[in-house]
This record gives sequence, structure tokens and C-alpha cells, in this order.
Amino acid sequence: MSKKKGMGLADGVFSSRGQVTVFIIIGIILVFAFAGILYVTQNVSESQLETQETILTSSVPQAFAPVQFYTENCLEQIAKRGLLILGEQGGYINPDLIGDFSLSDPTEHDGIYLEPLKVPYWHYNQNPNQANEMAFASLRPGMTIKDNPELSIEAQLSRYVREEINGCLENYDPFRTQGFTFSDVAVNDVDVRILPQEVLFSMDLPLEAAIGDSEGRFDHFVVRVPLQLQRYYTLAQNITLTEQEFGYLENIGLNLVQIYSGVDRDRLPPTTATTFDETSFIFWQTNNVEEKFKQMLVSNVPLIRYFSADNYFRYEYPVSDLSGLYQRTSDDMIIPLGGAEGLEVRFDYFNWDIFLDINEGEKSIEPAEYKFKSPLPVIPFSFSIQNYYNTYDFSYPVLVSITDPEALNGEGYTFNFAMEANVVNNRVAKADKVEPAAVSLASSLVCNDNQRDTEIIRTLVVDSENGDPLELVRLGFQVPQQDFCAIGQTDSSGVLEASYPAVFGGVIDFEREGYLTNFYPINTYEYKEQPGIIGYAALTGQSPVIEMHRIKTINATIKQKSLEKCVDRNCPTRGFFDGADALISYKPDLVNERHSWSFSNAARDLDPEETGVLTLRRIRDTNPSVIQDDFASAVSVTGNQEVEIQLVPGVYEVTGLVSRDESLFVPEDERCTGGILEAISCGDSDGCCYPIDPVEIPQFVTGQVSWDTEKSYLVITPEQLYGSKEITFYILTYNIYDVPENLRIIEDLQVMGNLTSVSKELRSLLEPRYS
Repeated sequence: MSKKKGMGLADGVFSSRGQVTVFIIIGIILVFAFAGILYVTQNVSESQLETQETILTSSVPQAFAPVQFYTENCLEQIAKRGLLILGEQGGYINPDLIGDFSLSDPTEHDGIYLEPLKVPYWHYNQNPNQANEMAFASLRPGMTIKDNPELSIEAQLSRYVREEINGCLENYDPFRTQGFTFSDVAVNDVDVRILPQEVLFSMDLPLEAAIGDSEGRFDHFVVRVPLQLQRYYTLAQNITLTEQEFGYLENIGLNLVQIYSGVDRDRLPPTTATTFDETSFIFWQTNNVEEKFKQMLVSNVPLIRYFSADNYFRYEYPVSDLSGLYQRTSDDMIIPLGGAEGLEVRFDYFNWDIFLDINEGEKSIEPAEYKFKSPLPVIPFSFSIQNYYNTYDFSYPVLVSITDPEALNGEGYTFNFAMEANVVNNRVAKADKVEPAAVSLASSLVCNDNQRDTEIIRTLVVDSENGDPLELVRLGFQVPQQDFCAIGQTDSSGVLEASYPAVFGGVIDFEREGYLTNFYPINTYEYKEQPGIIGYAALTGQSPVIEMHRIKTINATIKQKSLEKCVDRNCPTRGFFDGADALISYKPDLVNERHSWSFSNAARDLDPEETGVLTLRRIRDTNPSVIQDDFASAVSVTGNQEVEIQLVPGVYEVTGLVSRDESLFVPEDERCTGGILEAISCGDSDGCCYPIDPVEIPQFVTGQVSWDTEKSYLVITPEQLYGSKEITFYILTYNIYDVPENLRIIEDLQVMGNLTSVSKELRSLLEPRYS
């Protein structure tokens, strides 16, 4: 402040006429020099403004230049302070105006409390966690005063400057002590405009100043803060829109539950699992599970990465048995969007309280158990099945930070906002629509033709079936302010040439009836000065194209390939022992023979009493760069039925089972002890025999398949799908019904629990057949 005071004019500094003459000459030179500099600066700056208006600062005598500098310096300080506060708090200078915040239980409030910062949710469930309905809302502020005249970012900054500027100006007291006089200091208005490269502050402050015989009048003071706030806001909005549309935070949470869960008290309760332990001591207390869940989030939420950000990285896991699972999980935590070049994007969870409900409020989580007990006192025998099925409801907050290290001439700038993930019954929570809680309903003009300011962008869309051009494909463009612009449709040659609104982080949608929708992330701002061609790499020498997959309805059947039982060398369902290696083998207590199961690669129809069900969930395209709509399909076949299924090319996770609607009977068994010690123990020199009660199960699952790892995924290529009329799926079964009853033992029921792992071992032999 002392420097600013020193720039004023002190009383009695010049006393002689010669000195006054020298001062006047120097003053005239400075006035013309200042005027020249001001003229050049104004013209250069104004040429960069994307507006029809011209904003001019006041023209005043040189004696009052320090007053102008002082005022503009205050305006810049207050403007920067407002921008910093607003950036740290999700676009709000005073978040208490739009919501309630609590240090505890953030999922029951309107944002995250980082004391003293309060960061509102840009996407969250505004209903109580225990409510039966989801009502999604957004506290994202509008950006321009047209969006919301009270709570938009421009409106808040304007109000903040009006409220705070007088505290900095101090009624111009530093100048009054130097002999200046001023009219009443009253700010009429502050106009704020957020432009692509800067934020413009224009303060309407009518001010008359005088010193000695000199008088000056000010009307406007203008400051331009070099900050790409529009870009940060757009990026934050696109991250939010992607969460609203795809639920990536929820899917990441669900994937982590699968990885961190297992039949182990030190892990989370599994969503589904089956064990065959003789006795289960595994159970969980919900309060302990919640702590494990929070630690899981603390470790993993920061691993979410934004593809185009400067801090993006892709970790390559070393090859191991589980490297495929780890790699897939890591890659699923990448948000494949652009618009963050030169910026850093971070996702954080700082051990906040979460909402967690398992099995509709169970405090103690245990499996359902079915147990067979042997009456043998000498050598105890038991066989149990434990079924674990747990449903998770959870909500957790995430803080997202967008940082520009080079902003504000190297000072750096961070824009924070928060989102809330919501899962119900092991699924991404859905609501009919997202209600914007603090955003004006005024529509944007960004889709108008005069706002499409890129050069021509050319797109060629082809059919993946044959490479032919695809006409009548509708192209839409997702842009800021939650607008969706209809761009046009391809012509008979599969081409659309059009201009787009220039934005960072846009997404082009490709839609055609009967085809899987494609999404293409793009920074159209890069095409403001030059035309371009968009798409993915095609064959050598060809231009990039967008391939679309036709959803094909194809005939489908399900056949089985089975495990067949042998007792020693007796294989009743296969004939005499053929030398095949046993995949599953066991010799129960007090049983002389070894019981084993070997694989028969001979396919056969399902029996009329058997029903096979397959679910195919598309993980990604065969081209990892391509982003498309979610897709899943299922098929159910009874006996040798032929049914229809809809499929598109892609990489699929496959799960399936075969159930038989026929009673399975395991007859009564008798097991006898032998040897001196056992005879002494049971008090009979000839040994003792004990019966095992018969078991009858009305309906039984005889087959399972689970291809849920990178190595076991099913890949369906365009050539396979579109070149075929029928697809035959194979499910691994074990042929227990054809085993004679006298050769069935209770331990045979355990084989069912091994089928999913064996189906991965035999993956190549269970590959579908196309015909």
C-alpha cells in the first residue's frame, strides 16, 4: 500500500516557476505516452473479446492515473479472490444459499464439508437414503447471468465485487491525505462476462476527483483476469453428465465390491458365492463391513483417471494369474473423454461417512446352510453347502478437482465440485430424470446455426458387417449447459459434413434404428481454424471411419458338454475306461473306490427336462478405442429348442446354468470301519457299519459356466456374427442323472460347486459354433 501512496501528489513538492514548467512538460509527455499505451492496449484487448459490445475505460488527465491504477488494482484483487473462493466451492461463493452441509453424514446433505470449504454436489440423490425412491438433483450453478440472474457464476461474482470493493478502496483515504478530493464513492453495477480465455470485470463507478485546479471524472473500470474458467466449468459439466448417463462411480464401486469380497471375515461379504465347508464360521457385522468399505474407497477412488488429463497414467500389471482381472479393473477406472489437455483431474474420497445397507438392514450377515451329517462316531463325516447371497445398497461422496497449474500467470487455479454415487440392490440406482436444483430453466442458444463456429468436420459412417456406407445415421452433439444439438444425418454415401459448436470435451452420438449407438469424444474447439475428418483408423490408405454394428437377430441353441463319472475303472456313462485325465477326483472316508469326473468333448442336446439359460453382457467393442452404448442379451432353451437371440459384435462376459426339472435321488449308503483301532473304538471285533440317509432334491442345477475374466471373455467378431445363420452355445454340465443310483454318493453333489472354475479351464473347448 505504501507504493500506491507514493504514486500520489504531495502538497508543496514544487515551489518555483521553472520547476512547474518542467513538471508541465514532463506531464504532457507522460499524458501522451500513457494515452498511446492505453489506446494500443485497449485495441489489442478488445479485438480478443467475443462480443459485439465495446467496453472503454475512462479517459482522465495524467494526474489521476494513480487513482485509476489504484481502483483497477482493487478490482483485480477482489475479482481474483472471488474466483478462487468460487472455484474451491463448486461454483459458489456462499454455498449455504443453496444447501445444507454437515461434517458428518454427507450423503444425507447437499455436499461435502471440508471445513471451512463447502463443496455442493453436481449430481446426487436428494431424497433420504432410506427412502423407497431416488430423486436425483444437481446443484451445478449456471455459468452466465442469462442462465440464472441470481445464482449463476457471473451473477455471484458481480455481487461479490459490489459487496467487497469498498473495503479495498477505503474511500480513497490514501489519496485524500495527499490532497485529493472525491465525490461520493458508490458502485452502480459490476458486469462480469466469462469468456474462453479470460474473465472480464467491468465496474460502473461514477467518480469525480480533483486536486488543485485539476479535475477528473471516471465512469468505468475494467479488469481482465487471465483464467479459462469457461473451460474448467465445461470439463466439470461433462464429467458430471458422463456420471449421470453411465454411472461410472457406481460401476467402479460395484467392481471393487467383487474384488474385495470373498468368503473370508477379513473381506467384504460376497454378493454371491457357494462353499462346501463342513462347518462355516464365517459371518460379518455390518459396522465392521462399513469400515472395510470406507478403506476400500480411500485406496481406490484416487485411482480414477481422466484420459486426456496431464496426470493420466495407465498402469500395466505384470503377468500373473490375476493380472487380467487387475488390468481390467484398472482400465475400468479410466474416463475416456477429452478436453483436459494441460489440466490435472483428480478424484478423492477422504474417509467420509457413507450410507451402507446390506440385505435390507441385516446387522449380522451369514450364509444359508444345508448340511448332511454322517452318524459315524469313529471317523466323523459331514457335507455342507453354504449359499451366500447379499444385496448391497450404498452411497458415497467423491470430490473432483480440476487444476490448471499455469492459470493466473503461473499462480495456479483449482475448480472443485462433488458427486454422489448411489447403488441399490447391487445395481446402479436409476431415476426418471435429473432435476437441476439450482440452475435456471432458461434455454441456451448454443445449438443455433450462428453458434456453430468450427470449420467443416467430415464424418464417414460405415456398416461393420460389410464396410458399406451407412445412410440415415443421425448425428447429435452433447455440448455445455446440458444441451443436445441435432447436427444432421448421413447421406447415401454415409457422409455428413457439418460445423459444430466449438467446445472442449464434446461427445458426438451416432444413432440409427436397428444399430448399436456410438459415442465419439471430441474437442471441436480444435477445428475452429481448420477443417477435419473424425473417426477411427481403418485399413491402410483409407480415411478414418465410424463403424456401426447392426443388432442381428440370430437363431440360437444350447448344447451341453459334460463331465462323466468313473468309479475306479468303471465309467457307466462312457463305457470302459478310456484313459482320459480326471478333472475332479475324490476318495471319501471309509470308501474303497476313487470317484472321478472326466470331460467328454462330445456335444449333446439338452434333455426335455433340462433348461439352459445364458446371459451375455457386452464389456466393450473389439476395438478398445470405440465407445458404444451398453448392451446385454439373454437366451433360455429347453431341450433341443431353437430360439432367437439379438447380438452385436463385441467382447462379452458370459454366465449360464443348466437346471433339470426332475428329482435327483442319492440312495442310502452304508460305510463300515475296518482295522483293529476302528474295531476297538466301536466295540466290535468285526468293525462297525453306519448308514447315511438318502437325499432327494426336487430340482437340481447340473451345469454352470462363468467367463468373467479377461482370458475367458467371449469375443464375437463381425465376420462370425454376420456371416452366420445360427449360433450354438455350449454349457459345461456334470452327468449325475445318468449315473446309476447304486454308484451315486453324497460327495457327488459337491461337483456342482467346481463347474464355474472348470468352465474356465475348458474355455477353448466350449467356444460357440457359428453355422
